[in-house]
Amino acid sequence: LDVSDEASVNKCVADTVQRYGQLDVLCNVAGILRFEHSHQIKLQDWQRILDVNLTGTFLFCREAIPHLLKVKGAIVNTSSTAALGGHPWTLAYTASKGGILSLTHGLSVEYKNQGLRANAVCPGAVKTPMHNAFVLPEGADPGLLARITGQDKYRPPEAAASLICFLASKDAAHINGEHIRVDGGMLA
Repeated sequence: LDVSDEASVNKCVADTVQRYGQLDVLCNVAGILRFEHSHQIKLQDWQRILDVNLTGTFLFCREAIPHLLKVKGAIVNTSSTAALGGHPWTLAYTASKGGILSLTHGLSVEYKNQGLRANAVCPGAVKTPMHNAFVLPEGADPGLLARITGQDKYRPPEAAASLICFLASKDAAHINGEHIRVDGGMLA
């Protein structure tokens, strides 16, 4: 589904609750990005990235929260190391992922007394299908990202997925409002 489409998100959550009887955990992992010089970003590209990454996360949270409150569930949102430190050529992505951190922190405070937890995972140097689509902008130094990240090796998605599973589990019952990096020490 298109996570930026309100009707699609509402239907997805309703269908899930109807099929399984309840909703225990929401994990927002959808995301897109483009590499562009910041002064060359087209408004429609900026808006699309924010629509998918940030608005999609908001829409799913808003729709799922009433169901999650019934079971004292958990939300795990996917942010990025881009929200925590400078990354070149990813201004819209960085803004959207910073917004996800703020959204997560706000939800964790607002609903903690009702038993709902909200946390975020901040992957970096994790190779996903999105990573395979990286195309640097013209004139960009291809070695800059490696120098910034200090990484010459990327890990598979499972490196972040296991943390998402932990934060969604009862084992993390006392973790709320956190953002945790999964980046191999990239921002340490």
